[in-house]
Amino acid sequence: RRARRRCGPAAMLSPDEIVTIQTVSVFVSVLSMLGSAFIVAAYFRYTHLRKFAFKLVCILSVNDFLNQIGDFLLPSSEVLADVSDPSGGPLCQAQSWMESFFEISSPMWTTAIAATLYMSVIQRRSSDAIEGSFKYMVLVCVGLPLLLTVIPGALGYYGVAGAWCWIAEAHSEWRLYQFFLPLLACILFNGFVYFRVVCAIRETVRATEEGSGGARDPAAQQMRLVVGRLLRYPLILVIVWFFAMVNRATEAASGQSIFWLYLLQKLFSSSQGFLNALAYGFSAGVQEAVSADIALLCPCLVGGGGAEPLPSPAGAPGFRGG
Repeated sequence: RRARRRCGPAAMLSPDEIVTIQTVSVFVSVLSMLGSAFIVAAYFRYTHLRKFAFKLVCILSVNDFLNQIGDFLLPSSEVLADVSDPSGGPLCQAQSWMESFFEISSPMWTTAIAATLYMSVIQRRSSDAIEGSFKYMVLVCVGLPLLLTVIPGALGYYGVAGAWCWIAEAHSEWRLYQFFLPLLACILFNGFVYFRVVCAIRETVRATEEGSGGARDPAAQQMRLVVGRLLRYPLILVIVWFFAMVNRATEAASGQSIFWLYLLQKLFSSSQGFLNALAYGFSAGVQEAVSADIALLCPCLVGGGGAEPLPSPAGAPGFRGG
């Protein structure tokens, strides 16, 4: 017997459209899991990289890896379109809990990385002082997402949310409280921190060049590379979640689900682990360590005059925590 179509926005997506969105989600999630797994493997493989900054990056990667597992908990398109069970069943509930916790925990761990950079570059705190703040980072980056996950779960608000499971359509206002407002706070905090850090590094570059009489200074050139890279970090959260914000806002305003917006939302949100791995994990230290391993295994693949390693927050001047 054919399942009745759900009343409300979710009814606007056909079973074929849902399957297409799920397929894209799984494919991109695999890439994200591979990127996250590489960073975790590098952390345990290269003991000299196990400093505080890279520890946070490793935790972020583990979080992203677990987050992508939720994308593999795929309720069928019939379940997502069945109006007789708004909760979507056990698999749907499991996906809802995982999506809720890990998707907000990941942005919060990026703020922990930004806060570490701020304490090092701006406040000039010692490594011990920075590492002493770890317990507070755990409290915020784990405790707050857990609280925001448990509240709607305890109220029975989880269920079908379009092409996947999250906070159900009937309680869509909780999506703002649980996810989008904390996400906006993370974006603003990261933007503020990296703006301050970039300004500080530029001042250092200016002073260095003035001290050398305007001559080209290798240290200044390296710091310019760092600035260029740091300017991109705050954009990651915006890129990953822009279409999610547009999609849910459009859905709330029009009462309609638009297939291509759902597709773009899942395409970019599922890439969070991959983009975080590229941005935060592939530091100069990781690249050098991997290159050394490759040189040992196959010297013919490593030639001289390679490209300059990409800078990362851990490579920023004064970033003693990493």
